[in-house]
Amino acid sequence: MALVGTALTVIIFVVIACWGYIVHLGKAEPVFDGEHRTAFRAVSFDTCSMTVRCEMMYRNAGRLMCTIMDCYPRVLLPQEQFGGVRITGRVERADARRDDGYFESVLVYPKTSGVLIITLDIESQGEMPFDIIREMPDVNIDIVYQIVDRHKLYIDKTRIVLTAREVRAALKAKGATTDG
Repeated sequence: MALVGTALTVIIFVVIACWGYIVHLGKAEPVFDGEHRTAFRAVSFDTCSMTVRCEMMYRNAGRLMCTIMDCYPRVLLPQEQFGGVRITGRVERADARRDDGYFESVLVYPKTSGVLIITLDIESQGEMPFDIIREMPDVNIDIVYQIVDRHKLYIDKTRIVLTAREVRAALKAKGATTDG
């Protein structure tokens, strides 16, 4: 009987020790800092389109490693609200630039950070392209990311805004318009 009691005590101790160790480890806490992104700046123009780009920090504020499996922008400018412009985009890591639109996954160790580059291609659907782009409203953009850590695989997002002021400033900087 004493042997069973001792074995049970050891098992309970091992379970509590394992649970305590897991709690002590903590979890990954990915943070995508859309509130402190850089301004969108024009990087190229052609006859009816422009490309703008900004940078945004990401970090793992937690105590365990996580992996960013995928990251992409979802532009929220429905044609019903503003049909004169089409916006497509991509997200890439500053340390793993790619020209194929593919986001290269990355291990994010605890208390480390990196930079994402968000690129948006803005294409006018009208006869006076830059006049239409100049009249564009503020555009919400969800930066959607897929994370895997010790606990689960999940998808989350952070929102940034491409402001009409940034678009007009980009047009003006490239000489495509004279008003501000």
